[in-house]
Amino acid sequence: MPLETKETIIDGRRYAVTQLPAFQALDLLEQLTTLAGPALGALAKNGVSGQVDFEAGAVRLFAGLGGGKLKAITLALLSTTTVDIGDRSPKMLDVFDLEYAGKLSVVFRVLAFAMGVQFADFFAAAKSVLGEFLAAKGSE
Repeated sequence: MPLETKETIIDGRRYAVTQLPAFQALDLLEQLTTLAGPALGALAKNGVSGQVDFEAGAVRLFAGLGGGKLKAITLALLSTTTVDIGDRSPKMLDVFDLEYAGKLSVVFRVLAFAMGVQFADFFAAAKSVLGEFLAAKGSE
């Protein structure tokens, strides 16, 4: 079965993201969960009490950055992404520094789309498990 490619339009440009091979996706998921896990834990801990403290989650998330982690995740997520620029469709990473200088909000929207392409099934399963967990906690 070939790897799936999905497309979207962001800020007037067409982006195409192809799924990573399974082991590469697992490695990326490990990086993301290692980074985001403490932040999600802080949110979940506070969310069970009915008070969601996004500031605590953000502090935990950004505390985990450094050492090139954001760049490594960005490189992995965008490694299979192309962008239409005029009559060309180069790999986004090949034009990244010049085309996206001063456009980091576009970069983050493309990263969010790429994460959806790579991990849609994982996010759906995690949402289901989290919903069951919160429902069980609420009934205690």
